[in-house]
Amino acid sequence: MSFKAYFIRHLIACLILLGGMITFPSMSYADELKEIRIRAGLELFTSILAADQQLTTKKDFNNTLNIVIIHRNNKRLAEKMAVVLMKQKTIRGTKINIYTAPLKKLNTFKGKKIAGIFITQRLQDDLGKIIQLGKEKRAIAFSPFPDDVENGVSSGFIITDVISPYLNLKSLRDASININPYFLKVAELYEN
Repeated sequence: MSFKAYFIRHLIACLILLGGMITFPSMSYADELKEIRIRAGLELFTSILAADQQLTTKKDFNNTLNIVIIHRNNKRLAEKMAVVLMKQKTIRGTKINIYTAPLKKLNTFKGKKIAGIFITQRLQDDLGKIIQLGKEKRAIAFSPFPDDVENGVSSGFIITDVISPYLNLKSLRDASININPYFLKVAELYEN
């Protein structure tokens, strides 16, 4: 085999191999980026909960704050985020209790006090269910996904030069949630 044929054969093999390396990891890379975004959201979520001026009224009969992590069908991701959130243990000195639930089981929280709702997957058409639950429970709903705050979720984050909390003022008002005025000064505000 000539050097030219040998070189072309190996070049094609390398391109095929590189093509596979570029294609397949990019899918998991996208998932990894989503998880990083969700983890960053958890950090801000607890800060936003701490800024809720009525947080103490949202304690349940065990004197704990209930937080619900909602997923559509990825229970593993929701449970992983619950473990991350449980490391915090308290918000403003009050113990937290974390629940994970699929979207289809939202009705199991009808009789419970809820301080916050965290979304771990895109919900598109079902986003209204979370918004409604937030209003009914006077709970802060948080989504780490772009555009969800503009679509009615009460909180999330926005990335400009820095990562900032992003608050939907109408949704917070509709849920009768008052946020600490200092926090409002550092957050990006959306008014629709």
